[in-house]
Amino acid sequence: MTKQEIIALTLQQIEYRQNPPPEEIADCVGIEGYDDFVIAELNEQLPEGEIKTCEDFKHLNVECCETCHRYYPHYDVKLVSLPDGSTAWICCTVRSAVLGLKEPSEEEIRGFFGGKIRE
Repeated sequence: MTKQEIIALTLQQIEYRQNPPPEEIADCVGIEGYDDFVIAELNEQLPEGEIKTCEDFKHLNVECCETCHRYYPHYDVKLVSLPDGSTAWICCTVRSAVLGLKEPSEEEIRGFFGGKIRE
C-alpha cells in the first residue's frame, strides 16, 4: 500500500467519521480541521513507496486492534522496519505478533512499578 492509500483508508476507518457527532455540534468539533491534522501527521510519519499494513499479516491469525485503527491511528499505529528491509504500518497486536513480543508477566509489571500494582 502507498502512503496516500493508507491516508485514505485511515480517514475512512477513523471513529469520528464512522460515528460523526450530531450536526449541531459538528462545527464546534472541527472535523474538517481534524482531517487536515491527521493527514499532516500521516504525511510526516509515512515514507514514500510500498508499505506493508496489517492486511499483509493475515496469515498470522491475529485480530487487529480496534483502538489503534479507529481512535488515534496517527499515534497508535506505528511504522516498523522489518528484518527483510521493508516497512510496515501496523497496529499493536499485529506488531506484537510480527516482532515476537509477549505480554509482560505480573512479576514484570510489579518490577516496573516498584513492586506495587493495583489489584
